[in-house]
Amino acid sequence: ELEALREVNRLRAVLLANVSHELCTPLASIKGFATTLLAPDVKWSEEEQQDFLRATDQEVDRLTRMVSDLLDMSRLQAGALKLEKDNYQISEILDSVSDRLARLTEHYRLQVIVPAELPPVFVDEMRIRQALTSLVENAIKCSEKGSPITIDTQMAGDQITVSVTDSGEGIP
Repeated sequence: ELEALREVNRLRAVLLANVSHELCTPLASIKGFATTLLAPDVKWSEEEQQDFLRATDQEVDRLTRMVSDLLDMSRLQAGALKLEKDNYQISEILDSVSDRLARLTEHYRLQVIVPAELPPVFVDEMRIRQALTSLVENAIKCSEKGSPITIDTQMAGDQITVSVTDSGEGIP
């Protein structure tokens, strides 16, 4: 029992370190873009300013998702996370995810494979989108630009499996 508690504490420390790192990355980007735009000695074109603002907007969205994920983890641990399940077409969920991530995946070969005529899935759409977004963001972080990232959907019996594959080193 003592060994199990030590392992839980070790995992918490690892999680905290990873979360801290993950939160610092978009914050550093936001700070960099803001500082650049505020530099009094440089005149940025309208297009450059818009690029900086779009990138800042994306980083704020990323931070918002991370904070939301942390709150969900807390609710899950407390047993207070309520799922809002309904029937959805998996293709529509995947379209939503790929549209949302279009700018992040523009330097990758994102491929979404969905067989025709899949039955609806009974899921919490927001949570599935959240999980898939997180998996694709991780694939982007771990893969070289120009490499493929594939979201593949398979039907096996009465189950639908969605996988995200990239060319990164993988998760041990």
